[in-house]
Amino acid sequence: NRHGAFADWPSLEPLQWLGTAGVVAAVWRIARWGSFEYAVAATLAGGLLVSYHAYLPDCSLLLPAALIVVTQTRWRWLRLVALLLLTPVTYFLVLLQSTWSALVPAAVLLLVAAMALETASSRRRSS
Repeated sequence: NRHGAFADWPSLEPLQWLGTAGVVAAVWRIARWGSFEYAVAATLAGGLLVSYHAYLPDCSLLLPAALIVVTQTRWRWLRLVALLLLTPVTYFLVLLQSTWSALVPAAVLLLVAAMALETASSRRRSS
C-alpha cells in the first residue's frame, strides 16, 4: 500500500497524501462513469492501496478485482496486468518483504490507473 511504500522516507509524507488523492480520484472516476463491476474492482484495489496497512490475507481482495478486470477489459495489456495479480508469484513477492515486494503495489496502482484511463476513453467514444 502507499503507506508501506513511503514508510522508510517520512519526509515524503506529502507525496504519500498526493498519491492517496490520485487513487481516490481514479476510483471516483471509474465509479462515476464505469460499469458497476468495474467500480467494485476499482474500489477493492484502491482501498487496498490507500489502507494504512496491508498484509498477505488482505491481498485476497485483489482476486475478485483482478477477475473482474480480466473479464471486463478490452485492453490486452491491462488483462495481462490483472492476470499477473492472480498468479502466486505476486504473493510470494509480498512474503519476501524486500524491495521486490514494492512491485505489487506498483502493479495494483497501474491496474487502477489503467482502469480509469479505459473508462475515460470509452466514455469519450460513446459521447
